[in-house]
Amino acid sequence: MHSTVYEISERPIPVNQQITPGYLPDWFFNSICSYATKMSAAERESSIRYLVKHFGSLCDCNGDQIVFSPLLKQQYFKEKYEAFKAAAQKLAETEYAKFAGILSAETLRLTINSLMGSYADQYGVYIYESGKLLPLDDWIRKMETKTSKTFYVGGTVWYHF
Repeated sequence: MHSTVYEISERPIPVNQQITPGYLPDWFFNSICSYATKMSAAERESSIRYLVKHFGSLCDCNGDQIVFSPLLKQQYFKEKYEAFKAAAQKLAETEYAKFAGILSAETLRLTINSLMGSYADQYGVYIYESGKLLPLDDWIRKMETKTSKTFYVGGTVWYHF
């Protein structure tokens, strides 16, 4: 399976300064990514369109420039929050014997993964900004969204996990 790393900045990023896989940290290759490649210009454009479509009305695009709505956090996490609560409730009801491995607990690991994935998808889109790499959900949580926020997309890297 594969996903994308988007380089994001508050200023335009010249093509010759955009990220390549070599910018990505070692921990990413050691725990998430098996290999990565820089996208072609056409792949990059398509990938930016995908990102904007992912956010729907909460994001607008003009070339390399993307603008996020001040309502991003209020709207984007609603479904993920419900999935998080459902997984947490399921975990809260887990019997000790399953937790301890006394009884078979095949679904326990799936529920734990569901809980973690609903908070931040470790195998999905990543944002590279100011030398830091974060899963998209974590990046959004850290973003200031009291007003519309404008960013520029720099390099895009395709990665396999």
